[in-house]
Amino acid sequence: MKRLLLTTAVAAGGLTVVGLALGDPRAAGELSRSSLTCALGLLVAIGAAVVAWRAGRARSVLVLVPAVILAIAGGLSGWISAAELTREPDLAVRLGEKPLRAAFMVGLTALGMALPALGVTALAGLFTPRDRART
Repeated sequence: MKRLLLTTAVAAGGLTVVGLALGDPRAAGELSRSSLTCALGLLVAIGAAVVAWRAGRARSVLVLVPAVILAIAGGLSGWISAAELTREPDLAVRLGEKPLRAAFMVGLTALGMALPALGVTALAGLFTPRDRART
């Protein structure tokens, strides 16, 4: 449970900083600003995957790569599902107008980043041999 909270907190914190600094990428007036927001979101997903990987037992690069891929895909899925669940997928989130909607979107996107990455690291940890003390 600590790993889930830590990974979700890292993802939610990163998304909050990106969101407060640059806003919703759908509301960006320029393509370069929207691209920067999306690239920073990608970095947040990579950071969440690295935290999940470091918190797990199996720390092989062979586990890190799928964790990063699943965190990116999960973040995109969380963002899209949050936009669809609010029933306004075409409208950008305005923090001043609808703060709960913005928090919902950040939370669902952060969970989408955290859960798949933690799942793959936990699954890999099941197949990692444990150290046993000799008595």
